[in-house]
Amino acid sequence: MVKIASPVIEQLHALAGSPQQQAAYAVELLAGKHGKDIMQAALAVLADNPDPAAREPILRLYAYYAANKGVRDQGGYFRRALLDALRPLARRADAELLAQAANTYEFWPPDFAEDAVLLRAAGLVALAEVD
Repeated sequence: MVKIASPVIEQLHALAGSPQQQAAYAVELLAGKHGKDIMQAALAVLADNPDPAAREPILRLYAYYAANKGVRDQGGYFRRALLDALRPLARRADAELLAQAANTYEFWPPDFAEDAVLLRAAGLVALAEVD
């Protein structure tokens, strides 16, 4: 099966030669109504090329996906990507959110194994940097 690349992701990759434009486009993507695949690509760009304008959209998205005990992001994989992008922009004021991430444990069916280890690690690393 051949997967057709998204034009949005193709545009994001096409801007790789201009990191500032690529980061600005990634911030735009976070503000839009896109699926996790597009937002993951945008977050990867922002983790490598931080843009202060991304801070608020990242925090907003984190709150949305962390709500209701993480039911929108089982295992915390997307929240981990959000924290990776937030890390270079994190402030001391984010310490509570980062500590919360570092203390997140989630057990989801079918095996009820703990899945949020990557989220905890990302939260702990970011917390150590702002503390």
